[in-house]
Amino acid sequence: MKKNSIISIIIILLILLTAILFVRGCSQEGSEMKSYTVAGTYTETATYQNGEIKVSGVNIENATFTGNLTVVDSVVDGDIRLTNSAVQGELLVKGSGTVYLDGGSYQNVTLEKQGVKLVLLGAATIENLTARAAATIIVDNQSKVKTLNVDKAANRTSITTQENGTIENIQSRGISDILLNTPAKLIGFGTNASGSTLVSNAVIEKIVAESKVTLTLNANVGTVLLTATGEGTGIILGNNAVITSLATETRVEITGEGSITSATTNDVLNITGTITPDVVYITTKPVVTDANGGLTVSTNTNRTADTNSGSGSSSSWYSNSSSSGTIINSKYDAPPLNPVDPVDPPSPPTPPSPPITIPVEAIQVTPVEADVIMGNTLKLNTVIFPANATNQTIIWESSNTNVATVTNGVVTPVANGEATITARTQDGNKTDTCKITVKTNIAAVTMINTINATNNAIAETIAYDSSYNLPVVVIVQGYGSDVFPCSVTWTPNTVDTKKVGETLYTGTLVMPAGYVNLNNVEASIALTVTAQPLITASSELSSQRIYLNEDPAPIFVEASVTEAKTLTYQWSYRFGDSEIPMPEITGPIYDPPVSTTPGTVYYTCVISSENAEPVTVLAGIVVTSADPAILPDAAAPVAVDESIPTAPAAADLSEMPTINAQPTSISQLSGVALATSLAQATRTAQAALGTPKADITTATFTVDAQVNDGGELTYQWFESADAINADGKPIDGATGKTFAVDTSGPAGTTYYYVEITNTKAGCLPVTAVSLPVSLTIV
Repeated sequence: MKKNSIISIIIILLILLTAILFVRGCSQEGSEMKSYTVAGTYTETATYQNGEIKVSGVNIENATFTGNLTVVDSVVDGDIRLTNSAVQGELLVKGSGTVYLDGGSYQNVTLEKQGVKLVLLGAATIENLTARAAATIIVDNQSKVKTLNVDKAANRTSITTQENGTIENIQSRGISDILLNTPAKLIGFGTNASGSTLVSNAVIEKIVAESKVTLTLNANVGTVLLTATGEGTGIILGNNAVITSLATETRVEITGEGSITSATTNDVLNITGTITPDVVYITTKPVVTDANGGLTVSTNTNRTADTNSGSGSSSSWYSNSSSSGTIINSKYDAPPLNPVDPVDPPSPPTPPSPPITIPVEAIQVTPVEADVIMGNTLKLNTVIFPANATNQTIIWESSNTNVATVTNGVVTPVANGEATITARTQDGNKTDTCKITVKTNIAAVTMINTINATNNAIAETIAYDSSYNLPVVVIVQGYGSDVFPCSVTWTPNTVDTKKVGETLYTGTLVMPAGYVNLNNVEASIALTVTAQPLITASSELSSQRIYLNEDPAPIFVEASVTEAKTLTYQWSYRFGDSEIPMPEITGPIYDPPVSTTPGTVYYTCVISSENAEPVTVLAGIVVTSADPAILPDAAAPVAVDESIPTAPAAADLSEMPTINAQPTSISQLSGVALATSLAQATRTAQAALGTPKADITTATFTVDAQVNDGGELTYQWFESADAINADGKPIDGATGKTFAVDTSGPAGTTYYYVEITNTKAGCLPVTAVSLPVSLTIV
């Protein structure tokens, strides 16, 4: 019978062990959250629902996250690497310096950390990549990104593809700098991407620019679309690159060594530079929306312009489109005058006739009005009527040569202002004019807060909670050596000097009259607020037991502070319900006076420093007995003159006990909690073997003290609700060096201390007090 009971117990234990191993295995696969809190390489092949990376130096291999994986913002810098892993939800990057994705697949990747670097290696693939803050993105090896979005707030995001790494579509809503060494389908620049750059060394199917950008194209492009908001865009064609189709609603300058097969525009003057399209189509709306909601080139044109007809100043390489009605631009062009019908030459007489002189009847200058930026020039176009007028000579004049000069129709700006350029025919003194406004483009911010700016920016470091005001004016550079003050509006508009770390403040320049900011130059201040000073108090609580009229020992505090700050001290004491400040005590040590009043006095010191949170320390407790330090005279009576008052003799004091080992605090499971945690695992065994008698669970405190004067040490333990070693409740029977506490009661914290009294024959007893210790039952 006994043998069968033992076998039953073994079987039950094996079943319990199997269940525990099964539960642990289930928790490994598909667990709700995986946290990485220690740097290192994690090579397990496992599947998790979500994950958090809380430290740098983590390398995750072969893991799958069915939900999201987050690099938390407390990871300030350092590297994170995912190797052949998969994130089916979102990989959210709030922290880290560089994130490497070496192989693997990622559905959505979002970059929220300012300045983070993302490197794709191996055959890594990303379905959707979004930069919400300025970042550096490198797509290398065989990696692929289907769609990359650059948010408006992610200004100056850098994007590079190299080797065989590709990005299929890029939508830049903020300023970005793109270098493509591999083919792409679509590159788009939104209305807030002004100042972006694209350098392409591989074929691109389509480029759409809705803001002013610079395109350097060293490989063929299928279609380039420029909307009206992309005015000032520049295209540089290198390596004999070809744009198959260009559509522009605004002015664009095209230079370099390539060619444009065809162009569609609403104004022939929109296309400037050294490269002329082979064919130009004229229509009222060159860029239209296709059936899929995207932008495409309009096909609603009936006539093409001849780019090779005509010569001299009267040549025109454009023509009307019957669908557009007219090609006249209300701002830049004036209606052409009707040319005089040529007179049919008379029948030649028999003798030769003298040559016929055809007089000039009118001249037209385009544009009618234009802005010219300092450092640039403007070529004015002219048409003489009739086209076959004999004398085509034109004399050019400027109404203000201090603002602009003109030579052979080329206007050169001199200084900000307005001037009227007049084209005058030598024959007939016919005139037409163009109003020129000269403006200066901002080149750079040169000074912020009296500090020379580098790349329009400065960096400063200030103390925590100090004063800092953003400047209302910065110094900017115009054309050449022209520098001048310029108002600025900041974002954020105020400085939070309690926000520890670096904050970037961006300033938008407010242009004075005559100045423009075509490159969207902004001032910036990288302001670093140092950490708040931290005060650390390291001294222990001093507790004294003295007799009436005895002089207590000095009380002191020990403390340190970070950031090289200076500490200050302010003492006070509490007697009864009264708190009395001592403003005259300003050092780390206080020597209390002779104690003439029985009772307990608590001495507190407030430790302060500039910009730091003050620390209040209970430095010392002095408990004064109602008895003076005097023993009654035990000698034989001696006759004395009773008329003369005498004072009793002061007694010797026993030696102050020395505490060699203080009691230590304890944290322990209560008997109830411990029994509950074991009950589930042992219930079956107890049923088979019988329920044993429960032992009482206790916690034991110990103190060690000594004296060298031959006195006898006695002990009394006290209980207190607070972490102080005075005014406690004496515990009955707790009079030894050790003290055991029953922990089977409810959870909570109780404080204990022990008074150690040395009693030597012929001397008054002296008491030492231990530090308060805690018992925490959980």
